Amino acid sequence: MFQTLHDWKVTETSPFFQNPHDSDALYLLEAILSASQGADRGFAVFAFVSIGGVELLFDDSIFREFIGKGSFQLIVGIDAVTNTAALESLSNAADNYPNLEVKAFFHNDGGLFHPKFCWFGSPTGGTSIVGSGNLTKGGLRDNWEAFEARPVTMEELATIEQDTNSWMQANATYLRDLDDPEVVERVSKNKGWSGQGGGGTGTAEEVPESDVDEPGEDDVDGTDKVLVAEIPKGGPRWNQANFDKATFEEYFEASPESQKIVFLKHVDESGAIVSSESRPSVSVKSHNYRFELGAASGMKYPNAGRPIGVFVRDEIRTFRYRVSMPGDPGHKSLVALLNAEWSGLVGRMRRVRTDLTTLKSYWPSQPF
Repeated sequence: MFQTLHDWKVTETSPFFQNPHDSDALYLLEAILSASQGADRGFAVFAFVSIGGVELLFDDSIFREFIGKGSFQLIVGIDAVTNTAALESLSNAADNYPNLEVKAFFHNDGGLFHPKFCWFGSPTGGTSIVGSGNLTKGGLRDNWEAFEARPVTMEELATIEQDTNSWMQANATYLRDLDDPEVVERVSKNKGWSGQGGGGTGTAEEVPESDVDEPGEDDVDGTDKVLVAEIPKGGPRWNQANFDKATFEEYFEASPESQKIVFLKHVDESGAIVSSESRPSVSVKSHNYRFELGAASGMKYPNAGRPIGVFVRDEIRTFRYRVSMPGDPGHKSLVALLNAEWSGLVGRMRRVRTDLTTLKSYWPSQPF
């Protein structure tokens, strides 16, 4: 088993191996989100950036909370991979978050601009992360990567900040605005990497596809990719949906022993993603295993019938979902599915793991 973040915070220097096929492995994205919690400032520099990477980080609920209050400086390389769409996505993020400053590293000096490093600070210390992953969908979670995350003291953080400022001052002529004409021209040529820095003349075949072209949603096939589950009331905050241990561990790939992030994407009736939610798994002494569902936030629990959550697995610990309330289109179809497919004890919360074909047979207009 690979190491995971202890108590949802980096507490000691640890090398992490990102394995996209191992539910116990830690994503670089998780380490960054963990480091940003409680921080009031941060800095990052990445060689490559893609629109998928920007969306994963800046659309995340945890990172949005950080950047809404704390300051964040981001330097991105444009020698290869980083394209026009990625810069436009970063520009939009900078427009949305006044505390975000983004610069492009533009040079003609030869060699490839290739760092991947970030740090986050608070009044009591911070976290430093360095590794192989870029600000791309692949680098943050889909590729095989390695990185080190370590806590730093206030004194160490002061040194890191001083070194960062010194580096930026020494390279000020290379740090350009995203709409700088030379930056715009450079990224318009980027299709990959030929091994030559500063020109953006490479071919796409020489860079991993996940660092060049961002795919859409992963294909979902096979069995047990879909969970249809009644959500119990469990108190006034029923949007903290409880599940049984088997569902918690086997379907959501969470663990009662160590806290992990489950990535949830709430979709609307058309299947479009409304919001992205990073939810630390929660288990309590009463043997409740739960995740907070943003789609149910502020909604009153129905007087008759139960809400039904529908989850579709895209990747490890990554799910699209909807919450269907009594009276909603499709709710009766989901009740019919549970009536037919549930084989557990009467009176228990019904939870059925199935596939998209079965889901569509009961609910032809389903949005997944």
